[in-house]
Amino acid sequence: MDAWFGISDAAERRRRISADLETFLSNLDESWRVRFSIGLTNALIDKLCEQSVLDLLFQLRLQQHQLESAENHARMELLKSLQLDPQIDSKMCQNDSDILTKVDQNVENQQFALQQLGVPGFRQKYTVHFQTPDQRKMSYTVGIKPRMRFSLFVPSMLATLSIFFAGNMGLINKALVIDGKNHLLGRLASIIAKQILLGQKVVVVRCEEICISGNFHRSKLKYMSFLRKRCNVNPRRGPFHLRSPSRILWRTVRGMVPHKTIRGTQALKLMRGYEGCPAPYDKTKKMVIPSANRHNALKPRRKFCTVGRLAHEVGWQYKDVVAKLEAKRKVKGALFYSDKKKLAKLEEQARKNVASKIAAYQKIIEGYGYA
Repeated sequence: MDAWFGISDAAERRRRISADLETFLSNLDESWRVRFSIGLTNALIDKLCEQSVLDLLFQLRLQQHQLESAENHARMELLKSLQLDPQIDSKMCQNDSDILTKVDQNVENQQFALQQLGVPGFRQKYTVHFQTPDQRKMSYTVGIKPRMRFSLFVPSMLATLSIFFAGNMGLINKALVIDGKNHLLGRLASIIAKQILLGQKVVVVRCEEICISGNFHRSKLKYMSFLRKRCNVNPRRGPFHLRSPSRILWRTVRGMVPHKTIRGTQALKLMRGYEGCPAPYDKTKKMVIPSANRHNALKPRRKFCTVGRLAHEVGWQYKDVVAKLEAKRKVKGALFYSDKKKLAKLEEQARKNVASKIAAYQKIIEGYGYA
């Protein structure tokens, strides 16, 4: 979209807008793509070529980016402050609900502003005329209702918003990286399911260290029973018995979301699981979930097993490979942390050495409210 503002030639601008629209439409569902392309595409391109519309889009996107950064920063600060709070889940869910309400209100304001300029897909009523393959002329009228996301006009609205405001909300755009070690499988999966249904991207590393409460042999017997369940007519139809720890977690989460609906399918795409801790997550700050942690959820001396051991017993073949790579990563991490402490010590000493020289300047800086 930034390229649209720098193009003075109307024909070239129209070509670029058409190309961007075509790229987005290729990612839409088939039925939505047909509905959108049979009437609104040309009208939308004509409107986007107007300078007044582009100026409004630039202002709206700037306002959205400011909202993104402010809400994302506030959410991260709240998450840090609630790490040891036993009610962290309910408080974060309430906070996310408040953020989504603000996002909905912002989207409604954007819709109203675009509606005032008569942008297709944002009018109160819009009649689409098209011709069927058998040369019959038909038309239908669509209308916008507040907070109605999946009505007939949605393809044009989603396509328009996705192109205009390429950056989504910060809480959705930035993935929440969770270290799976010592988390109970069911409790962790339920929290992940809730978050991805709210639109939060979630990445889980070290899935092989996730725990299952109860004796190992009992868990293995249950999984062996699951392996015997198959379709007698044609086993290739399913059920599919996933062996790797990350896919076992994924299947557990799938059972907690309405995965046969569009909402559930899209939510599952927001979750990623990995054995070990691959790049770039080896250098990313990772979170834990206190309410799902084994030390908080299980009584002392209760028996448990890890998903990695269970997966290895039922056919996962990469336990040794992951263990070898994890050992290398931990050695590199220890070396990095050692160097980091040395640099921090040198930096602290350097601050003390120049403290007397920069005292006057530091006083001015503190006068403006900075430490």
